[in-house]
Amino acid sequence: MIGKIFRLEKIFFKLSAIADLQQKVNLLTQFFNDILWYGVQIALFEALYLHLEALGGWNLAETRVFLGVLFLVDALHMVLFAHNFDSFNERLSRGDLDLALTKPVSTQCLMMLPRVQWGFFLNVLFALIWLGWSFSQLGPPFTWSRCWLLLIVVPAGLSIFYSIRLAVVTTALLMVRAESFFELFMGLFKLGTRPDRVYGPGMRYFILLVIPVGMIASVPTRVIVDPFTPWPILTLLAAAASSLFLANWFWRRSLRHYTSKC
Repeated sequence: MIGKIFRLEKIFFKLSAIADLQQKVNLLTQFFNDILWYGVQIALFEALYLHLEALGGWNLAETRVFLGVLFLVDALHMVLFAHNFDSFNERLSRGDLDLALTKPVSTQCLMMLPRVQWGFFLNVLFALIWLGWSFSQLGPPFTWSRCWLLLIVVPAGLSIFYSIRLAVVTTALLMVRAESFFELFMGLFKLGTRPDRVYGPGMRYFILLVIPVGMIASVPTRVIVDPFTPWPILTLLAAAASSLFLANWFWRRSLRHYTSKC
């Protein structure tokens, strides 16, 4: 099954790349719009640190790493999943899910992976450059040998991001209109674009353990920049595994109650 999914994703990637490269101006426009968003986030924290020495226990260099991790996870999400989630309601109304249910492959794969946005690799490149520069600004206890942890924490953060979005769009299978849930997700995601330690205990508990948007970038950053202890990375991996399990369970259960909207 996994091999089949990777082969499908390879085909989807080639078709999407061909489509995107035919509209180069759109690629540059998308990248310019995203750079503006990145610039706003960077300017906000740079301005805050003109008046503060630490925010949520992190200095400016450590917060820059947090932004780099956030940008990287968000960029990978934009490449792989964002378009499919954003257009899910439209495709559902068009009957794409009814067709996918007749195919001998994962329905979730056909609905969540068919459109890969090749142009957002520019965002990935920007995030990697920003992240590399941010690492160079850190002092002890950070060492460059800890960069390999990105290979663990970034996929874990991306898995949590994917799981939350999957759970949100799945609500469209159970009700006529689910737009309010999509708006709710965007509000929750904004909570995850700030270090989790800036929130009070109640809110921090909520964004780490209830709706774990704080796990998307805050905990992955902590694994890299804070003095090493096993608990943050173990908590992150447990959150990623449980989020994927629950989101997939909700998806499968909702499919049983799905009624075509065509």
